[in-house]
Amino acid sequence: MRSLRITLCITVLLMFAGKLFAQAGATGTILGTVTDATGAIVPNAKVTVTNTATNVDFRTTTSSSGDYNAPSLNPGSYKVTVEAPGFQKSVTNVFTLTVDQKVRVDVALKPGAVSETVDRLMLNQPVCALSRRRSMAQQPRTCGPGPRQWSALPQLSRTG
Repeated sequence: MRSLRITLCITVLLMFAGKLFAQAGATGTILGTVTDATGAIVPNAKVTVTNTATNVDFRTTTSSSGDYNAPSLNPGSYKVTVEAPGFQKSVTNVFTLTVDQKVRVDVALKPGAVSETVDRLMLNQPVCALSRRRSMAQQPRTCGPGPRQWSALPQLSRTG
């Protein structure tokens, strides 16, 4: 009687182990390369692979060679979004991933609107502004060193 229970337990475990193993292989992979409009690779781009049915995201970044890899994804409908500084955000059309499939989705980014912020360090110096009404000779001295300041500067001479 005891051996019958052990045999039954082992049989049930083996049946479920086979089903669990089958579930482990029921995934697919999305991979690709991110380039710019000229074909140059784009390293460190943010890649988001989204399952459109569940809105579950897989996030990764491109390698130094511009490649990305999103392994072990459940079958379903997906879209790929890529973002990088200096480029427009790119979103692919929805596509289907099936079991044990590797889908290659290469993305070419378009240049985006680059905005620059230039900060100036003024170091407590006044801003010189000249009026168009007066000539420079008639302008009051509002900036730069005055006559006394010029004479106070050390003179460099060559000794030889």
